Amino acid sequence: MRSLRLLLQSAYLLCLMLSVASYGRAQQPKPLFQIRKPEILSDTKGVDVCPYVWNLARKVGNNWNNLIPPEAMPPFFESGTTKIEFVVLKSGAVKGMKLVEQSRISMDRAAWGGITSSVPFDRIPDEFKGEYLVLRFTFVYNPKRPITESRCADPVDESKQSPSTPIKGHLSESHLFTLEFI
Repeated sequence: MRSLRLLLQSAYLLCLMLSVASYGRAQQPKPLFQIRKPEILSDTKGVDVCPYVWNLARKVGNNWNNLIPPEAMPPFFESGTTKIEFVVLKSGAVKGMKLVEQSRISMDRAAWGGITSSVPFDRIPDEFKGEYLVLRFTFVYNPKRPITESRCADPVDESKQSPSTPIKGHLSESHLFTLEFI
């Protein structure tokens, strides 16, 4: 009698655990991580560098994916935004990285690591006659709203910019790099 009762309790607990587990999966949202709106802060000398920057974002995104901190994953889904500016030299080397917008320390470290683990980048295309590109990447963890971005802008005429206004060009894809976990 006692073993039958123990068996029934075990079966009940197992059913309860399975139903809770399946309910949690069905109701739980998926984490979303994006590198959005990479900005070109330097003069592009009239050259379309968007495809080059797209490749950088893809490489950085792949490496960043391996570093996403646990608090951004289920069941926590912490949100955050990290912005990092850096210089890509003609050779593909990176210099002068700086954190310009912080989130949680672990998220900032993951974004930083996504860039540093991608270096060296490919050489900047020969059509570009400058010595470097200054870029700003925005890393977004579990955004509150859907992200839509503008298309790649023509390079801004530097002579029409005030010294405090950065020169920007946006990449040609609405979402540069999106990781969605299923």
